Amino acid sequence: MVKSAISDGNVSAGRSGRSRGDPHDGARDRVPLADRIVEQLDADHGQDLFGLARRSGLDDSAAEDAVQEALLRVWLEVRSGVDIIEPRAWVFRTLYRVAMDEHRVRRRTLDLVNRLRPIAPRRVAAADSLERASIWTIVDRLPTRQRQVMYLRYKADMTFDQVGAVMGITASAARAHASFGAGRLRELMGPEWQD
Repeated sequence: MVKSAISDGNVSAGRSGRSRGDPHDGARDRVPLADRIVEQLDADHGQDLFGLARRSGLDDSAAEDAVQEALLRVWLEVRSGVDIIEPRAWVFRTLYRVAMDEHRVRRRTLDLVNRLRPIAPRRVAAADSLERASIWTIVDRLPTRQRQVMYLRYKADMTFDQVGAVMGITASAARAHASFGAGRLRELMGPEWQD
């Protein structure tokens, strides 16, 4: 039903399974179409999408958020005039990518927490979720440049070269800001985090 709703004749799909229609062709009709497609995907595949997110290692809350994000992306694409030939495949592929992005952010946050933590046998284990969540509250208290570098490096998963390009500084300056930021974080987090 979803496939017939979006296959209106003048569509040629490339490898991505989507193509642009005429942007002036029924622009007002795209929102109800997007609504119908997302509702149908949710009704037919919502549980399977949730199951994929859970099997990808996300907890219930993160899995629900990932499914919503994938469905939102489908809705936005259809609303903007993209004809998605295989919406089921598109939403599953998108969900997989959203789940992997979530893992990257968690890994980078864990890396940051572990870099700040002094190495001690009782503290080598992975940081618990409370520590991972609270560290970004403390990062918000850093000076502007240090805070920006920490977010771009550890939350957006950018290399120092990419951070430098985004901020208009050199990669070595980005590394320096990250180093000073990590030192300042240790101070802000208290004596148990200092070397």
